Amino acid sequence: TLYGRKSKAQIGISRLLEEEVYLAAFTLNEGPFEATATDLKTPEKLNRRQVLYEYWARWGRWNKYQPLDHIREYYGEKIGLYFAWLGLYTAWLLPASIVGVIVFLYGVATMGSNIPAKESCN
Repeated sequence: TLYGRKSKAQIGISRLLEEEVYLAAFTLNEGPFEATATDLKTPEKLNRRQVLYEYWARWGRWNKYQPLDHIREYYGEKIGLYFAWLGLYTAWLLPASIVGVIVFLYGVATMGSNIPAKESCN
C-alpha cells in the first residue's frame, strides 16, 4: 500500500520492497474471513481465518473453549501460548471476582447499620 506522495517521503511496504529493505512481503490474512451458509454446513472447507472467526472471535463465544491449536497454527507458537495463559488466568480470576462482588454488595447493604462506617463517614 502506498501512503503519501513520493516527493514527501512516501512510506509503505511497496517503497521498502523497491529500496530492497525487505526482500519479500507476505500477507498474514489469506482469504475471506466471513463464511457462507454452505461453508458452515461443511466445516472442512473453511480456511484457518474463517474457523477462528466463526468459532472463536465473536462476542457470543466468550464462554466457549478456545481453539488453541488453531490459534497456534494461525498466529504462531508465542501467540498461542499467550492466549493459553490468558484463558487460564481469566478462569482463575473469575471465582475471585465473584467473591469480590459479593463482599461489595454485602458492604453496600450493611453500610447503614455498620457503626465503624458511620463513625468514619460522619
